[in-house]
Amino acid sequence: MKKTNRVWRWISLISLVLTLAVNGYANSAKLNGFTTGEISDLFDVLFVPAGYVFSIWGVIYLFLLAFMIFQFTPAQKENPRFEKIAPWFVLTNIANAVWLVLFHYQQHYFTIVAMLVLLIALIVIYLRLKESKVQGIEAYLVDLPFSIYLGWVSVATIANATQFLDYVGWSGFGLADEIWLVIVLAVAVLLSWAMNRRFHDLAYSLVLVWAFIGIAVRFPANQIVAYASYSAAGLVLLFYILTKKGAE
Repeated sequence: MKKTNRVWRWISLISLVLTLAVNGYANSAKLNGFTTGEISDLFDVLFVPAGYVFSIWGVIYLFLLAFMIFQFTPAQKENPRFEKIAPWFVLTNIANAVWLVLFHYQQHYFTIVAMLVLLIALIVIYLRLKESKVQGIEAYLVDLPFSIYLGWVSVATIANATQFLDYVGWSGFGLADEIWLVIVLAVAVLLSWAMNRRFHDLAYSLVLVWAFIGIAVRFPANQIVAYASYSAAGLVLLFYILTKKGAE
């Protein structure tokens, strides 16, 4: 194993463990007196799913742990794909932990910056992994975790942006919150179409579906929100199916 590869593997593992520790402490010990969900509930926004949807973080972290364990196996010691993404992976862990601390201390002018750094780093990782096609276990333990992670952070970035706008008191140009939700969902659906047209990524698409259905579940009494969210979820799946031929 090259020395640089070995160093990056250990730095990556340490950064991931620290991120998991910050996340665990923030919610179990109530960093600054709140859980992450309790702070999220302080905002009067519609682009936020039901609480159960956030369990996807558990899935993401399990996949990332599996990814790191896989990197320490003998077969991966000379894999150049890891070296391509290692610095960016470390950056995602730092941005994730920093965002969480900022969010818990309600420094919302800076949370959006940390979230954008996380999103950009994940996009770079995703694109670098897509430069080479792999199959078998590497596809499940390297590519799949970042498809799920990018899908969720795409949703989280939109949610963070809506929370930030609520925090600064943006009036929304006088449009109703439901209208803005429909607009935001439309943008997210178009994003899924662009992603599937280029990469045809089922995992990414299913994460969006999971989030959109969660929004409908959170606001069942608001028919506009519920119908728009279910429709968005259906369109994401439809675009995945329709873009298959073009992606191939």
